[in-house]
Amino acid sequence: MIRIAMFACLAGFVLAMPERAEAAFKGCYERVYDKRYLKKNKKQQVVRMRFQIGVAGEAGGPPELRDRIEATLKGKSIYRGGQASCVEDGDELECDILGDGGSFRVTDRGENSVRITNTSSMRFGNAESGDTVKGTGQNREFRLYRLSEEACP
Repeated sequence: MIRIAMFACLAGFVLAMPERAEAAFKGCYERVYDKRYLKKNKKQQVVRMRFQIGVAGEAGGPPELRDRIEATLKGKSIYRGGQASCVEDGDELECDILGDGGSFRVTDRGENSVRITNTSSMRFGNAESGDTVKGTGQNREFRLYRLSEEACP
């Protein structure tokens, strides 16, 4: 009887624990900056950005479901990016783009949106032909909106 009571108490404690930060961010986020915004922010290199987190399920999920960040830069026409590795830091995520592609922080902004803060630089594409955006000025913060809690299209 005591064991059942202890189990019930422990189960209640686990259910009352706060949601993991990574799970809270799960889904696909994107922003396509319109011409008016880019005209006002002439030094911003990012035309559109997409971030996918937590949809793979298991660690060995298919490559298209892994955590990743992608962007289209001025003068380009396609998304380029890389796989991201994120760890919880309080209510935020600290992320690295694999292959020495830089780092960024993810912060909840409410209204189904996040802020991506370019904390150093971010390389979109591989080491040989990728484009790097330094985390300064108008290339430091980007607000993205959740498209879904599933994988990006």
